[in-house]
Amino acid sequence: MDTTFVQDLGERPSRVPWRRRSFPRSAARKVILPPAETHRTVHNDTAIDIKTMSLKRATFKMSVNEVKVGSGRCLAIVGPNGSGKTSLMESLLGLTEASATLSIMGQPVTLAARSTSARRDIGVQLLSAGYPCMLRVRDLVATHALLYGKAAPQVHELLDIGALADKTFGVLSQGERQRFKLYMAWAHRPRLVFMDEPFTGLDQMFASAVERLISERGSTTVMMICHSSGELALADEMIWMTDGIVRDHGPVTDMKDRLLGSHRISIRCVDKAMVDFVTASLNASGELRHITAPDGPGLVVAYGGEQLVALMTAVMRDHEITEVAIAQLGLGNLLTFCAAGGEYV
Repeated sequence: MDTTFVQDLGERPSRVPWRRRSFPRSAARKVILPPAETHRTVHNDTAIDIKTMSLKRATFKMSVNEVKVGSGRCLAIVGPNGSGKTSLMESLLGLTEASATLSIMGQPVTLAARSTSARRDIGVQLLSAGYPCMLRVRDLVATHALLYGKAAPQVHELLDIGALADKTFGVLSQGERQRFKLYMAWAHRPRLVFMDEPFTGLDQMFASAVERLISERGSTTVMMICHSSGELALADEMIWMTDGIVRDHGPVTDMKDRLLGSHRISIRCVDKAMVDFVTASLNASGELRHITAPDGPGLVVAYGGEQLVALMTAVMRDHEITEVAIAQLGLGNLLTFCAAGGEYV
């Protein structure tokens, strides 16, 4: 029986100040509990804010500190295989038990992972993710629309999901599965999209469709793991990881200039004296990023900016150095450098 406490204001209040009085269930005071969903998505200029993150794996210990990604930016994660790229993404999604202080879209990741409204603002495409093999694509698409409350017909058309509608997930090819996963990540027009190698298995037509989704994303923030210069060209900024550590983070063009410069110069030297002279000249330029010089006759290779090229051109003219190759560096060179763990190749 429901009960409540009431004060007895009878003749002897000092002797009986309180009395428990019973009421019928119908008269009991109702307590309305708040709904389970008590957190709403907080709009914030910072989409991803990692203050500290650590995670121990079999082959490395991941440690990430002070990484922020602004809303509407496209961030590429690059690095060698096994460097922690997927682990970083899964930690941000709350899929791994990382020791971390981080937030996405203004909420601690532990709250965002449990918040229905926050999850509706997030899209995810993971290579490791799958769906029940016996379900048809049309049924999975309908379930997605029911859960998220919206579905963009433009994304449906762009990825030609209608052509897959009557197929079960189990019979889809690798490329078809990738298209379907990308649709599920983008269909509800999320504010934050995570993608794990989104171009894997796609032919040129659908790769172009994904490029369009990214380039025309509006205010949506994108984090993607990438392995090609074409993918990197879509990004505003990048994180370079090796052995679970963030080696560098910043705008793509700034990182290319900081790590490599604009050109690679290779000079064939006939003796040690020439090696020393060329090395000293290049070091004096102020534009040198890296130089590799042999102990004796051989090839001197230098990375640097435009002034380095101008200096080397003058040295070639004044000292009759003829065996020189000058190559302009692009994003492919930056990606190769990062994938090689920071080796100049």
